[in-house]
Amino acid sequence: YYRATNDGWEQMPSPDGGHLSVSLAGVIYHYRGASTEIQRSLDSGKTWELVGTFPLTDTSSFGWLSASPITNTIFMGVSYEFPEIGPMKGIYKSSDGGATWSKTLDGYDANEIVFSPNFAEDGTAFTEFGGYKMTYGIWKTTDWGETWVHSSDGLDTGMSRTGFLLSISPQFALDHTVFAIRD
Repeated sequence: YYRATNDGWEQMPSPDGGHLSVSLAGVIYHYRGASTEIQRSLDSGKTWELVGTFPLTDTSSFGWLSASPITNTIFMGVSYEFPEIGPMKGIYKSSDGGATWSKTLDGYDANEIVFSPNFAEDGTAFTEFGGYKMTYGIWKTTDWGETWVHSSDGLDTGMSRTGFLLSISPQFALDHTVFAIRD
Protein backbone atom coordinates (compact mmCIF):
# COMPACT_ATOMS: atom_id res chain seq x y z
CA TYR A 1 0.00 0.00 0.00
CA TYR A 2 1.11 3.54 -0.78
CA ARG A 3 0.01 7.00 0.33
CA ALA A 4 0.61 10.39 -1.22
CA THR A 5 2.10 13.16 0.89
CA ASN A 6 3.43 16.64 0.08
CA ASP A 7 6.78 14.92 -0.53
CA GLY A 8 5.34 12.42 -3.05
CA TRP A 9 4.36 8.77 -2.82
CA GLU A 10 5.63 6.56 -0.01
CA GLN A 11 5.02 2.97 0.89
CA MET A 12 2.89 2.39 3.99
CA PRO A 13 3.99 -0.14 6.60
CA SER A 14 0.77 -2.13 6.53
CA PRO A 15 -0.36 -5.68 7.13
CA ASP A 16 0.09 -8.09 4.23
CA GLY A 17 -2.68 -8.37 1.64
CA GLY A 18 -6.32 -7.65 2.23
CA HIS A 19 -8.49 -4.61 1.80
CA LEU A 20 -8.08 -1.03 3.04
CA SER A 21 -10.88 1.41 3.71
CA VAL A 22 -10.35 5.03 4.78
CA SER A 23 -13.01 6.96 6.67
CA LEU A 24 -13.67 10.64 5.92
CA ALA A 25 -11.99 11.38 9.27
CA GLY A 26 -8.80 9.72 8.00
CA VAL A 27 -8.96 6.54 10.08
CA ILE A 28 -7.67 3.61 8.00
CA TYR A 29 -9.04 0.10 8.48
CA HIS A 30 -7.43 -3.04 7.09
CA TYR A 31 -9.21 -6.36 6.68
CA ARG A 32 -7.53 -9.58 5.65
CA GLY A 33 -10.06 -12.33 4.99
CA ALA A 34 -7.61 -15.18 5.53
CA SER A 35 -7.03 -14.18 9.16
CA THR A 36 -10.38 -12.34 9.67
CA GLU A 37 -8.43 -9.67 11.58
CA ILE A 38 -9.41 -6.02 11.43
CA GLN A 39 -6.64 -3.56 12.11
CA ARG A 40 -6.85 0.21 12.44
CA SER A 41 -4.38 3.04 11.93
CA LEU A 42 -4.96 6.45 13.48
CA ASP A 43 -1.72 7.94 12.11
CA SER A 44 -2.02 7.64 8.31
CA GLY A 45 -0.81 4.05 8.23
CA LYS A 46 2.42 4.50 10.20
CA THR A 47 1.30 2.11 12.96
CA TRP A 48 -1.49 -0.47 13.20
CA GLU A 49 -3.52 -1.92 16.06
CA LEU A 50 -5.75 -4.98 16.13
CA VAL A 51 -9.32 -3.84 16.89
CA GLY A 52 -11.31 -6.99 16.22
CA THR A 53 -12.07 -9.90 13.99
CA PHE A 54 -14.90 -10.58 11.60
CA PRO A 55 -16.85 -13.75 12.42
CA LEU A 56 -16.35 -15.39 9.00
CA THR A 57 -16.36 -19.13 9.34
CA ASP A 58 -17.02 -20.05 5.71
CA THR A 59 -13.85 -20.29 3.60
CA SER A 60 -15.66 -19.67 0.29
CA SER A 61 -16.89 -16.21 1.34
CA PHE A 62 -15.09 -12.88 1.19
CA GLY A 63 -15.79 -9.46 2.63
CA TRP A 64 -15.69 -5.81 1.57
CA LEU A 65 -14.81 -3.60 4.52
CA SER A 66 -16.27 -0.07 4.40
CA ALA A 67 -15.35 2.57 6.99
CA SER A 68 -18.18 5.02 7.60
CA PRO A 69 -17.79 8.71 8.47
CA ILE A 70 -18.96 7.89 12.02
CA THR A 71 -16.06 7.11 14.36
CA ASN A 72 -15.69 3.35 15.01
CA THR A 73 -18.65 2.45 12.74
CA ILE A 74 -17.66 0.06 9.99
CA PHE A 75 -19.55 -2.25 7.66
CA MET A 76 -18.74 -5.55 5.98
CA GLY A 77 -20.45 -6.68 2.80
CA VAL A 78 -20.11 -10.45 2.43
CA SER A 79 -20.23 -12.29 -0.90
CA TYR A 80 -19.45 -15.79 -2.08
CA GLU A 81 -17.26 -17.14 -4.81
CA PHE A 82 -19.01 -19.09 -7.56
CA PRO A 83 -21.38 -20.82 -6.90
CA GLU A 84 -23.03 -18.10 -4.86
CA ILE A 85 -24.54 -20.04 -2.00
CA GLY A 86 -23.92 -19.66 1.69
CA PRO A 87 -25.35 -18.44 4.96
CA MET A 88 -22.98 -15.49 5.50
CA LYS A 89 -24.25 -13.33 2.58
CA GLY A 90 -25.34 -9.84 3.48
CA ILE A 91 -24.32 -6.68 5.29
CA TYR A 92 -22.88 -6.57 8.79
CA LYS A 93 -22.39 -3.51 10.99
CA SER A 94 -20.01 -2.83 13.85
CA SER A 95 -20.33 0.28 16.02
CA ASP A 96 -17.23 -0.49 18.08
CA GLY A 97 -14.53 -0.60 15.39
CA GLY A 98 -14.91 -4.30 14.62
CA ALA A 99 -15.06 -5.85 18.09
CA THR A 100 -18.72 -6.96 17.73
CA TRP A 101 -20.98 -7.35 14.69
CA SER A 102 -24.69 -7.49 13.83
CA LYS A 103 -26.20 -8.55 10.51
CA THR A 104 -28.42 -5.81 9.06
CA LEU A 105 -29.31 -7.39 5.70
CA ASP A 106 -29.47 -11.05 4.79
CA GLY A 107 -29.54 -13.06 1.59
CA TYR A 108 -27.62 -11.08 -1.04
CA ASP A 109 -24.00 -10.97 -2.19
CA ALA A 110 -22.96 -7.55 -0.89
CA ASN A 111 -20.19 -5.27 -2.09
CA GLU A 112 -18.51 -2.11 -0.90
CA ILE A 113 -20.69 0.59 0.67
CA VAL A 114 -20.54 4.27 -0.30
CA PHE A 115 -21.57 6.85 2.27
CA SER A 116 -23.18 10.25 2.09
CA PRO A 117 -20.60 12.86 3.18
CA ASN A 118 -23.23 13.75 5.82
CA PHE A 119 -23.76 10.13 6.91
CA ALA A 120 -23.45 11.07 10.59
CA GLU A 121 -26.51 13.34 10.18
CA ASP A 122 -28.57 11.80 7.36
CA GLY A 123 -27.72 8.08 7.80
CA THR A 124 -27.63 7.58 4.01
CA ALA A 125 -25.47 5.00 2.23
CA PHE A 126 -25.70 2.77 -0.84
CA THR A 127 -24.43 -0.65 -1.92
CA GLU A 128 -24.78 -2.93 -4.92
CA PHE A 129 -25.85 -6.55 -4.65
CA GLY A 130 -24.98 -9.15 -7.22
CA GLY A 131 -23.08 -12.24 -8.11
CA TYR A 132 -21.38 -13.89 -11.04
CA LYS A 133 -22.86 -12.24 -14.18
CA MET A 134 -25.85 -11.09 -12.13
CA THR A 135 -26.87 -7.86 -10.46
CA TYR A 136 -29.81 -7.43 -8.11
CA GLY A 137 -29.32 -3.67 -8.17
CA ILE A 138 -28.73 -0.90 -5.67
CA TRP A 139 -29.87 -0.83 -2.05
CA LYS A 140 -30.10 2.23 0.18
CA THR A 141 -30.16 2.91 3.90
CA THR A 142 -31.35 6.14 5.55
CA ASP A 143 -31.07 4.91 9.14
CA TRP A 144 -27.30 4.45 9.51
CA GLY A 145 -27.29 0.92 8.08
CA GLU A 146 -29.93 -0.61 10.33
CA THR A 147 -32.31 -1.36 7.42
CA TRP A 148 -31.85 -1.39 3.62
CA VAL A 149 -34.37 -0.89 0.77
CA HIS A 150 -34.16 -1.68 -2.94
CA SER A 151 -33.40 1.52 -4.87
CA SER A 152 -32.86 0.51 -8.52
CA ASP A 153 -35.68 2.20 -10.43
CA GLY A 154 -34.38 2.92 -13.93
CA LEU A 155 -31.33 0.64 -13.70
CA ASP A 156 -30.90 -2.46 -15.84
CA THR A 157 -30.58 -5.46 -13.49
CA GLY A 158 -30.74 -9.23 -13.80
CA MET A 159 -28.84 -12.03 -15.53
CA SER A 160 -25.84 -11.45 -17.82
CA ARG A 161 -25.21 -8.08 -16.24
CA THR A 162 -22.07 -6.97 -14.53
CA GLY A 163 -22.35 -5.22 -11.20
CA PHE A 164 -22.27 -1.51 -10.58
CA LEU A 165 -19.44 0.59 -9.19
CA LEU A 166 -20.98 3.33 -7.08
CA SER A 167 -19.76 6.82 -6.31
CA ILE A 168 -21.60 9.46 -4.32
CA SER A 169 -21.49 13.18 -5.01
CA PRO A 170 -19.47 15.27 -2.52
CA GLN A 171 -22.49 17.63 -2.60
CA PHE A 172 -24.99 14.83 -1.91
CA ALA A 173 -26.84 16.88 0.73
CA LEU A 174 -27.68 19.42 -2.00
CA ASP A 175 -27.88 17.41 -5.23
CA HIS A 176 -28.85 13.90 -3.99
CA THR A 177 -26.70 12.41 -6.77
CA VAL A 178 -25.25 8.90 -6.83
CA PHE A 179 -23.37 7.58 -9.87
CA ALA A 180 -23.68 3.94 -10.91
CA ILE A 181 -21.07 2.79 -13.46
CA ARG A 182 -21.10 -0.55 -15.24
CA ASP A 183 -18.90 -1.96 -18.01
